[in-house]
Amino acid sequence: MLKRFYKDEIENHDRDFMPEYFEIEFGRNKNVPLLDIVLPDDVFVHIKGKIDRVDRCDKALRVIDYKMGSLPGKDEIGRIYFQLPIYILASARHLNVNLSQCSGLYYSLKDNEMGEVKTIKGDNGSIPLGNYLSGLPRTTSECPAHAVPTTRASVVLGLQGIEDKTLAKDIDRLVSLVKSGNFKAEPYNDRVCLYCRFKNICRFQNL
Repeated sequence: MLKRFYKDEIENHDRDFMPEYFEIEFGRNKNVPLLDIVLPDDVFVHIKGKIDRVDRCDKALRVIDYKMGSLPGKDEIGRIYFQLPIYILASARHLNVNLSQCSGLYYSLKDNEMGEVKTIKGDNGSIPLGNYLSGLPRTTSECPAHAVPTTRASVVLGLQGIEDKTLAKDIDRLVSLVKSGNFKAEPYNDRVCLYCRFKNICRFQNL
């Protein structure tokens, strides 16, 4: 697996981007702070994690998340997979990079496949990644890294903006479910149940 990865990295790596950081931990040391997302009523969600890899190209930034399994589907990112968008936002804030210059990449070590993330699927079409992270309307040409809600005044951007789907709205939805004690099994398609390790004891039954 490592030999195959190394060979692919040499042959197919985008030469415009150069690896700059590996395994960046945020929220676990004083050098890189927690990622704070503001929800309604000034409730903060504090997120910590470890970013596999960050590449730079002039003012652009690309965050890579390695997977031992297969790549997530395009419609799963921002629905059940939030790791990469959160990592991109944390990297952009820490490195002070404009969100419109950020992208993400999933790399499956098992399948030796890559999947670039530049948009998030919403109810009304694809949303540019920078707008999903910032909450700014799609017509906005610049999405500064600090535009995602960090203060009461900027909550409007992330939670009440023109975009029908934003990272802040998705996190708010998930937090609300947890607070209400709603842990109902609601798989969004039958495929996920096939590989679930708990399918024999799950209360979900597809009739």
